[in-house]
Amino acid sequence: MPRPAPKIIDARQNSRWVTTEIVEPAVIYTVCYDGVQIIVRVHDALRSPTPYKYRTAMFTFADNAFAKAAEMNALFHTDKFEVYTMTVGEKATHKEDAE
Repeated sequence: MPRPAPKIIDARQNSRWVTTEIVEPAVIYTVCYDGVQIIVRVHDALRSPTPYKYRTAMFTFADNAFAKAAEMNALFHTDKFEVYTMTVGEKATHKEDAE
């Protein structure tokens, strides 16, 4: 089944004919742990000077979110990772803008 065509909000094309589009998804899915939003970070203990690598927990397609939740549930031997839909909340302001 093909993905639904997203609504294009804006688009720009550079001199190399590469187009960047801003599209509006129908819904955003996020993986939560026990109902709490999460950030997934990975650290390789054998390469300790390397920084953490952050993995996404938000997806525009439900199948990807459910696959990540299943992966995390298997990794942590639990069933507490679940998929939630996100809604637009309050607009955030940058720290420098508030001063």
